[in-house]
Parts: sequence; structure tokens; C-alpha cells
Amino acid sequence: MACVHLGAGDDKIDSFGMLRCTTLNAAEIAELSSKPYDTVLICSDGIVFNAHEDIISKGSDYFRSGLQYVPVNKEDKKVFNFSEVSTSCMFTCEVISSVMNWVYGRAVPVTKSLLDTLRAASYLLMSDLEKACVEHIMHSEDITRDCIKYYQWAHIFMVEPLKQAGYKHLLKNLPAVYRESEEDMLNLDYELLHGLLEDNHLNISDEVFVWKIIQKWIKVNPGERRIYIPSLLQTCRMGLIPREFFYNQIVNDLYIRGSCGCDSFMMQAVRFFSSMENLEHIDVEVTTPALAMPRVPHEVLFAVGGWSSGAPDGRRGPTNAVESYDIRADRWVDVKEADPYGARCYHGVAIIGRHVYLFGGFNGYDYYSSCRSFNTETREWREIAPMRIPRCYVSVALLHDKIYAMGGHNGSYRERSVERYDPARDTWTSVAAMHTRRSDATACLFNDKIYIFGGFTGEVVLDTVEVYDAATDSWMFLPSMSTSRSGVSCAVHQEHIYVLGGSDGERRLGTMERYSPREQYWTVLPPMGTARSNFGVSVIENCIYVAGGFNGTTTIPDVECYDIDAQLWFVATPMGLDRSALSLSRISCLDDVSGYIYQHRENLLEERRLDVRRKQQPQT
Repeated sequence: MACVHLGAGDDKIDSFGMLRCTTLNAAEIAELSSKPYDTVLICSDGIVFNAHEDIISKGSDYFRSGLQYVPVNKEDKKVFNFSEVSTSCMFTCEVISSVMNWVYGRAVPVTKSLLDTLRAASYLLMSDLEKACVEHIMHSEDITRDCIKYYQWAHIFMVEPLKQAGYKHLLKNLPAVYRESEEDMLNLDYELLHGLLEDNHLNISDEVFVWKIIQKWIKVNPGERRIYIPSLLQTCRMGLIPREFFYNQIVNDLYIRGSCGCDSFMMQAVRFFSSMENLEHIDVEVTTPALAMPRVPHEVLFAVGGWSSGAPDGRRGPTNAVESYDIRADRWVDVKEADPYGARCYHGVAIIGRHVYLFGGFNGYDYYSSCRSFNTETREWREIAPMRIPRCYVSVALLHDKIYAMGGHNGSYRERSVERYDPARDTWTSVAAMHTRRSDATACLFNDKIYIFGGFTGEVVLDTVEVYDAATDSWMFLPSMSTSRSGVSCAVHQEHIYVLGGSDGERRLGTMERYSPREQYWTVLPPMGTARSNFGVSVIENCIYVAGGFNGTTTIPDVECYDIDAQLWFVATPMGLDRSALSLSRISCLDDVSGYIYQHRENLLEERRLDVRRKQQPQT
């Protein structure tokens, strides 16, 4: 038999394609490794590993409990033969080598046998190695394409951590998974498909997608799958599908018409659409039915701070209020954890993971250099290092996990200086200044460069654009906008930057234009319904949301949504508080979104009925 000896070495490999255990005590392993081998592991292919019971027992609960019952042989060693294990085929030399490298604190190469290593780690109760394998798989470049295969493998071999992680990825990214692995999707077994489509946390913006998946899945093998039509149909929230699509496409579908088991559910949907057309005539309270209940979003919008002309307590001025927006229910939720450090407006904002960072701003009296961070998971605020100078009307952008604060007003004059914040070190560093002083500008990141648009010099409203290259620490001018804009906002989507709203110095603007960085040209797009400056903007699910702002007369709570594909604007539910000079950000890394979404989904239809009746009442 070939024999492999393992001991602690000075192996420091820690690079791409490697897994390394970081939880075992290296000094203790080194001490135990100096002792004679007392355990022999025989792989399923006959290769022998000499090891130390104390070390492998520390890395494996299976060895910890199992080896204590293994007798000692004549050589005063315990022999464990994997060929005697019911699943011995997985315990090859390559797999056991990875397992032993892990418990001895060495790097584990990531090879094609990673799934075998994961399966062995699961069987041997090695939770740390199991977790490392799952994380590597779930962060691989091809995870969206291969997720269904991984999930099915984990289901077959009962590797629960990978099964859970795979299912979570499917829920969050099912449309993308379908695009990249349509064949795998259409060959899913009924139980998994049904479970995914009925899950309240399925992350889809359009229930038509669910219907089309059901339709295509049935067509793969209609003879055998026809019996599942009634139960799968009920996973589709028909009340959220456009009425015309329902009557033209679903009602007339051959499989639906040929399945008598669908009659009851289809009649429910028909009655629902009929009631929607006659809401104003319904005199009793209604409850949102399951077929029209919005699913749970995986992302929310955060509106923080600002200046309000009509706070609930009657006060005017800066606010510390926080609201979150539930995109599925189209409702704003009051977040109880308002900024305890006080109100601020005209501040900058950046998002890193679960953290919302606020920079500078104004409280009605003082120009701030102070900065804060809100952890959306723990819901806690903390003070972070202040900027080197006060900055109100500041522009902020994120590049390589560093946050850049640009321009603004320091209480005496407009700035062109720029400083960079490192969250890992909680420190600020000055970088190259812009060519132009500007406050009330807007900035964003595109292709590893920071773009800043418009603003105000103190004398002139700007139409100019500058771009910052961190590699050379330099700024350069780009083609100007078609309109001068101060109090302007911008958003990035795919290959374009959208710049909208603001003031040209004489009036508030509703216009929007799109910049193409690669071609360096501007395109005029449909304007917002409400002209506004100093508003919040964020992109979520191919839509640009704008919230609040100043319309030239007062601060407003109004929210609009621009569908980028349709090139149309839609009105959304207004915020609970009218405000301008706020920040609006997308949060997408929450493990638990429940505290930031609308809790009374069963009341949505009743709220709509009351709103319809309210609008019908004569104005006094």
C-alpha cells in the first residue's frame, strides 16, 4: 500500500483556487504533530494515511466520536478503514488528502473533486470545511448557470448547507438562472418547481414569468405533466398579471382549457379582475386574496434625512427620519431607528454591503464635516471619522470600497477639493481636486471611474462634466450636458448614466438626458411628471425611482418610477414625509428584509378601494 504522512508544516499557500482552514490553532497543531502517529486511515482505493487522533478529532466530530471506539493494534495505532463505510466510494485518496490537509491547517486545492470533498466533509461532520466548500461553490463565476445542478446534487446526497444555499440563490435569481440554464429548469422535478414558484420570497418583478415557466415546463412532456397543471397554476399570482394578458393568453391556453381541475382557480381570477373594475361600487371591506398578494422583495430603497416643509409635528427644517420602500407592495415604511445624532440634509450617501454611510450636510445652522454609518442588519447607528473640512451639498461616489466626497460648500465658499474615505481604516485622505468648484452636483461610478455632473459655483449653474481616474489621480472634462443643472441627480444602468431634474437657476427641471460614456454622447429622454430639484434617486429592477425634492414652491413627497425598457414614467406611492435634500439608496444585501417591508399586505386591496372612493368624493 502507498502511504502518506501528514504533519504541520510551514505551508503558507493562500491564493486563488485554495481553501484554507482559519479556525484551528496552528501552534497546537504543530505541537501535536511532533508526536508519533497514532492513527491509520485507509482510503477506499487502498492508499494509507498516517495521522494524529487528537488533530483529526479536533477537525471532525465524526472522528471525535468514532475513533474512541476503535481498538489499538499491535503497533499501538488505531486503524480506520473507509472501505467498511457504506458510502466508501467517496473516500478516495484525493478526497482524504483534502480532508487531512484541512485539519492539519494546510491549503486545500480546489479541484474537480470539490463536490466529493464537500460530501466527505458533510459525512465526517466537518462544518468548517463544509462551509468553505459551499462558499467557494456559491461564489464561483458559473453559479447561476450551474445552480440547479448543484441543488439537485445536494438534494440527492443530503448535503443540507449546499442545498439551502442553492435554493436561496434560485429564489433570488430565478430569471437569470432560467436564461442561462433553460434546459435544466424545464427538467426540474415537480416538487422543486412547485416549491420555488409558490415561495413568497421568489424574487420576480413580473408574474407573467411564472406563467411562462409553467407553460414551457408542461410542454416538455404534456402526457405526464398535465396532471400538475392545476396545482402549478395556483403558484402564479394571477391578480398581479395585466388583465389583457390574462384574458388573451392564459384563459385561451390549450392546456388550461383542457384541464377541468383549473376551473375553480380560473373563476377566482375572473372574479378578481371583475371586482377591480368595480372597486368604486364595493361598499364592504375587502381583503387581498392570495392570488393578488405581493411577494417579498429582496431589495428595498432607503430614504434618509432631508429638509421638510411639513413634518408631522408641524415643524419645518431638517429631519432625521428614515423610510424604506417596499417595491412589491408599493408602500413606504417608517423605520423607527431614525438617526439619533440628529437631523441633516444636503448630505452625501454611499452603500457598502449592509451599511449606509452619510457624509457632511447641514442641520439648519452648522455645516457638517461629521459622518455616520447605519447597519441595516443590526439597525444601529455609529459615528465614523469626520471629513477634513465641512461639506454641505456634497457629491459622493464609491470606488473599490473607498468613498469619495467631492466639492460642496464649507460654510464660506464652494469647494473643488476631494477626499477619500477608507471604511476599513476609518481614515480620510486627500486626492486630486476637480477643475471646477461645485456644490449641488451629482456623482456616480461607471467602469471604475467617477463622473460628476453639473452643480453650482456660487455664481453660475454648471452644465460641465468631469471624470476622475483613480489610477492616475487626475480629472478631465467630458462633453457637457444639454442643460445647466444644480440640485441634480444621476443614476447608472447598464451602459448609460441618466442625469435628471435640478434647477437651471431660473426654474425647476423635469427633463432627463442619458450619457453614453463609451461613445461620449448625450440623448434626451422623456421628462419626469413633476419638475424637481434636490431629490433622491436610485435604480432597482430596471427602473429609476425619484423621490421627494423641491418643486419651486415647496418640498414634496412625490415618487415617480421610470421604466427603462418601456421608456415610460409611472407614479408610485408618495413617501410618508415631504422632503427635499434627502438621500435615496438601494439596499440589497439583507438576510432578513422583514423589518423594512410593508407588513399589512392583506390590507392592500382595501386601501386601494378606499383611495378610489376618496378620489370620487367632491372636492370642498
